[in-house]
Amino acid sequence: MNSASAKRGGALISSAAIAEQYQKSIVALIQRMCAEAERDLKAMFNDPGYAMDAVDGNPVSRSRIIINHLKRKYGAYFTKLAKSATDRMIKQTVRHSTVTLGMSLRELGAELELSPKFLESGRLREIVMASTQEAAQLIKTIPDNYLSQVQGQVMRSITTGSGMETLMPFMREKYGQNVRKARSVANDQTRKAYSSISNARLQAAGVKKFEWCHSHGGKTPRKQHLDWNGKIFRFDQPPVDDAFGAVLPGIAINCRCFARPILDFGDED
Repeated sequence: MNSASAKRGGALISSAAIAEQYQKSIVALIQRMCAEAERDLKAMFNDPGYAMDAVDGNPVSRSRIIINHLKRKYGAYFTKLAKSATDRMIKQTVRHSTVTLGMSLRELGAELELSPKFLESGRLREIVMASTQEAAQLIKTIPDNYLSQVQGQVMRSITTGSGMETLMPFMREKYGQNVRKARSVANDQTRKAYSSISNARLQAAGVKKFEWCHSHGGKTPRKQHLDWNGKIFRFDQPPVDDAFGAVLPGIAINCRCFARPILDFGDED
């Protein structure tokens, strides 16, 4: 859908600074957890009594005690962080949305205003709750996933007798993977929250359409999203992604696309 009479507002792009702050708190806790796991397991393997214990299988029990303790400890820490860090990200995103939407609507030059009542509406609360729960759940799974992988490698290291020789590279590799995943999750969830909040507020302000804008970023851009670049869609009739169904810019996993609000003076409505 394209129209020569369509007028475009400014680009609606989520804040990289908010995403960076969000990811920093998660990465810091991952670093702390991984360092403690490495320290405790190294102490077990370096214990003078370790070789003697190996005869009756005690290292297996000792490692399980260590891992289970870390799971309980960091499970609680990540659960608490998931709520506090995500709540902070959402609040910052709502404020960022207010600023960027205001600028975009002014570029349209139309008599459109963001309703302050929307900030207290049930619709916004629904969006915030859904965004918060999804992001928080992804954060809360980090310690159990990491420590379960480490526990499996510990068993293999005990069985083969390789000890820390094979365990240490494995733990370093998994640490890097979790840091990259945390950064990706933080960026993705910040974009999703911003897109969901901004799109709902635009519709509440009376904007019915948007232009799909591809970021032209990322190593493997989705062909469908590239094809949608520059096209105009209705918010209530968004394009259908083969993998994710009907989507708006920034909603599909790792989607960096963004929207421009559209006023089409050729429309009868």
